Amino acid sequence: MKKIVLLMMVIILMLSCQKSNPGATTPPSNNNPISTTGNVLSKNTSIVDTLAISSVTENSITVLKNKTSLRPKTGDILLAAPSLSYPYGFLRKVLSITENSSQITYITEQSNLNDAFSQLYINTIFTDTFSSSYLAGRAQAGPKLSIKFQDNTALGNGIKLNGELVFNFPTVTMEYIKKVGSLSPEKVLIQADFTIEGSTFEITNDENSAIQVGEKIITDFELPILRVPVPVPTPVGVIIIPIPFSQNLVVKTLPLSISGKAKWKILPGITASLGAKYENSTWSNLSTYKIEAKGLPLTRSDFFQGFSLSANVKFITPEYDITPYKIDALKAFFSIPNTLDLSIKPFTSPNYSLKYSLDVKGGVKQEFYTGAKGEFSISGNVITEKILEGN
Repeated sequence: MKKIVLLMMVIILMLSCQKSNPGATTPPSNNNPISTTGNVLSKNTSIVDTLAISSVTENSITVLKNKTSLRPKTGDILLAAPSLSYPYGFLRKVLSITENSSQITYITEQSNLNDAFSQLYINTIFTDTFSSSYLAGRAQAGPKLSIKFQDNTALGNGIKLNGELVFNFPTVTMEYIKKVGSLSPEKVLIQADFTIEGSTFEITNDENSAIQVGEKIITDFELPILRVPVPVPTPVGVIIIPIPFSQNLVVKTLPLSISGKAKWKILPGITASLGAKYENSTWSNLSTYKIEAKGLPLTRSDFFQGFSLSANVKFITPEYDITPYKIDALKAFFSIPNTLDLSIKPFTSPNYSLKYSLDVKGGVKQEFYTGAKGEFSISGNVITEKILEGN
């Protein structure tokens, strides 16, 4: 009997010591839900120490052996934050490996968020993203860019422009949700708001005969880089990996076809939300837009004496794109053609009308976001508004 009591006391003492031991391991509980807001790297993804990197090219990464203990295999993913040597950082998949006594070189290709993270949550809104380094005449301080046409800027064949085009991107939104155990993201959102409020635009054709002028690029704005901070827990603490997204705005004008001498002036006003969303394994177009343009009444002396004219001009086409790691093959892009149709007909009433049309086109090259090759194409429905009509 004494032996039984002694044995029970030893068992109780062992259990008590195990509970009070801070190093004891507790089995995971299935009752604890998986967090949907944490970020977890995939098992085959490694963060490369900046000090270990010797060089980075478009398709290779070389690291110093004495600066790193990492030994990734073929098929693994390498992730690095931006630095002075490689300002966009990288997210690459290892295709092959060569090494010597001091260095290891990885031949790589671009990887993607879906493969690099087993769990990821991003929800970021950027506001007033344009820096004040853009000068007046080229752009205003703050979020507005502008182009000024002064002294009848000539585009050839008698076509001249006056006025100022103002471009404003007040917000850019990016969202990405992938849960542990998922093979693809639950949600991707890319959206930019855009306006050209405050613009004025005057078109003059000095030629009496019919002419046509082709499309021209009038400027190319390379906008500030948006860095999306992604906190990643590691054995040595939380590391912030900023994923860089480059922005660019190309502004085109024309083509134009016109049947005679004319001059007219408008206050072009549009508001657009440019966006695409991936949800339920499907991309959808979120783009919406509206016209708030006005036209100044036409003056008889500004037109050909024959007083019969037709004109069609795609007077401004802003093209915006946003690109991770400055890799053109991965971008989301939006084109916003703004078109004017002028018609003047004698012996009718009203005898002139000016129509304004607006559309949104573009697409998302989805591989960076979903891990699947392909492209989602955006095509909006053209909206048209009559902004002038009279005699």
